[in-house]
Amino acid sequence: MEKIIRGLQRQIPDATDWESEEEQRFIRFFEIVQEAAASLSKVFFFDSIEGHSANFDDPIDYEDITGWLVPFKKAEEFEKEWEQNEPSNQWNDFYYDADWEKTHGKTKIIFTKLNVI
Repeated sequence: MEKIIRGLQRQIPDATDWESEEEQRFIRFFEIVQEAAASLSKVFFFDSIEGHSANFDDPIDYEDITGWLVPFKKAEEFEKEWEQNEPSNQWNDFYYDADWEKTHGKTKIIFTKLNVI
């Protein structure tokens, strides 16, 4: 579960203690986001929920979220700043939307770069 929780730790100091069904449903969604990021050789670090919420007949809460999509090779360096809730401006180019769409029972995560000023 560590790879899933990695990008949530700042918001959830001990996500394994999340016991409500709603919390577990979000963690299952975040796993899908992390799998999509990993397919790009990156890690997604959560910042906020942006809306477009939905529940289907599965144990997942779908949400559009924002955060930093950081290459594996830079993830450890970024994570140190992120854990302190102080990512510097050098990371602005890695700030993304992670939007979802579900078609024919398959969930797709679409990463879109955001302009941070």
